[in-house]
Amino acid sequence: IDVERITLNKQIAELIVGDELKLIATISPDNATDKSVSWISSNSDIVSVNSNGEVFAKSHGTATITAVTKDGSDLSATCVVTVSPAISGICGSHLTWRIIDKEDLIIEGAGSMTDYTNEDEVPWNIFANTIKQVVVGKGVTTIGDFAFSGCTNLIAIDIPESLRSLGSCALQGCINLTSISLPESVERIGESAFSGCLGLVEIFSYAKIIPMTASNVFEYVDVEKVTLYVPGVALHNYKTTTPWSRFGMIKGMDM
Repeated sequence: IDVERITLNKQIAELIVGDELKLIATISPDNATDKSVSWISSNSDIVSVNSNGEVFAKSHGTATITAVTKDGSDLSATCVVTVSPAISGICGSHLTWRIIDKEDLIIEGAGSMTDYTNEDEVPWNIFANTIKQVVVGKGVTTIGDFAFSGCTNLIAIDIPESLRSLGSCALQGCINLTSISLPESVERIGESAFSGCLGLVEIFSYAKIIPMTASNVFEYVDVEKVTLYVPGVALHNYKTTTPWSRFGMIKGMDM
């Protein structure tokens, strides 16, 4: 007995990255000899589907899931799945993130942030062009590699006293960031952390012991036009230690 019709329990679905959905194919007539179907995604990078019709939302975008009969009738049914970017999630073993109004990124919790291998891996990357402020909460000890890389409209970042390490390329390409304060707790700054931060005007480093710093941390930044503020007791050390010694103006602060 041949299949005459196939339908799905959903024709349109809206998901958020990370969501799952179960699609159910109904075959008519009920006594069809072969009621098996195959499942296909038009773009498995956005939405994938397994042999049981279980759909997984992987990235922002739209894709079509198609169920095709296997009895030779080649009948099919589709579901258009639209995936929206996540506005919250996990960014470390004990850290979470959330976006407010596409402009404010909040990192909360305690411990280390995940290190990412490129900008595309960062979970809030879809908002890279809209984020204007980052607040890293008290208790966060590291900012991961590439964490805020490419946030071209970022104008402010709050870094807590608990921070010990700033990852490689962490703020790379944040061209509208004009000022940054590094707390006394910072012990390490990774390679190219501030690479391409062309708008920098001033940096406040409160560390009395100069952080371990890669030589290219300020790559493509005209540091001769940037004022560096440091603890007065460490002024000499900053003036004689690369790459800090390259700043055009280094001023001591009373602490």
